[in-house]
Amino acid sequence: MRSVISQSGQSIWDIALAHMGSIDEVFYLLKLNPAIRIDQTIPTGTEVFVPESPTKQRVVDYYVLNNLNPSTGLV
Repeated sequence: MRSVISQSGQSIWDIALAHMGSIDEVFYLLKLNPAIRIDQTIPTGTEVFVPESPTKQRVVDYYVLNNLNPSTGLV
């Protein structure tokens, strides 16, 4: 397992997409991070645990290559 630091306006959905390559992993990430809620923005700078290996590496590579960081800005 590794950790990532949340950016401004990110939700667990954004973290799943950017670091796992799919929102299909959102419930697994919630299990790894019980203090995070599915319906709220994660406070900026929060340590979020994610598995070592992404589900869809090509999607993650696309975000990294293009310097993209999804942020839905949920309230």
